Amino acid sequence: MSDPHKATPPERLQLLLNRGAPRFRKIDVPKKPIDHGVDVVVHSGTKYLSGHSDILLGLVAGSTPHLKPIREMAVLLGASLSPEDAFLAIRGLRTLSVRLKHQESSAMAVARYLEQHERATAVHHPGLPSNPYHALAQKYLRGSSGLFSFTMNAETNDVRRFVDSLGVFQIGVSWGGFESLVIPSGLLSTAKGAVRPDLAPGLVRLSIGLENPDDLIADLNQAFESLNA
Repeated sequence: MSDPHKATPPERLQLLLNRGAPRFRKIDVPKKPIDHGVDVVVHSGTKYLSGHSDILLGLVAGSTPHLKPIREMAVLLGASLSPEDAFLAIRGLRTLSVRLKHQESSAMAVARYLEQHERATAVHHPGLPSNPYHALAQKYLRGSSGLFSFTMNAETNDVRRFVDSLGVFQIGVSWGGFESLVIPSGLLSTAKGAVRPDLAPGLVRLSIGLENPDDLIADLNQAFESLNA
């Protein structure tokens, strides 16, 4: 997360790709990305807005001068939203507020648990005061989402064992749905099959869903304990 108030040339178009932080003050009044100098906001409706992991949807918001060429290109390319997907997106919006509140509080509970666990060397959640981006998050966010990561003090094989031992968390690369997901980001491979050198091997990403946070913590705890067997 960078500070959007940093000076930029006035002719430069500022684009905000808002995928994992649905609680950016984009729907708050008066603080919106547009008020912070952002010209175009691109949001993934596939994630939190739909909330049920069953549609593909992208949203673009901004002023008419900026949106006109985008819309013209979308029409030219034949991009359109089906009636069924539109219906499912509206369905998701009806429960968005309730889901976000639950996922935020659950994610914070899980993050605090991990922060105290000896196997976690770092917890990357902007809601934690220990996070280097906490001040920026407090300034620009109304809260936090259920998406965050942590770094394990473990070898590659132990990371695999940990992920495979989870039962409530399912392995998946998406986020923002009703189910809790885990992905060993540090073990993600490139197209050539080599482990990514820019990610720590012990980096694990979590997407917190709508389950009871006590069940999620218990699941993580038993997975950690399995490494001692």
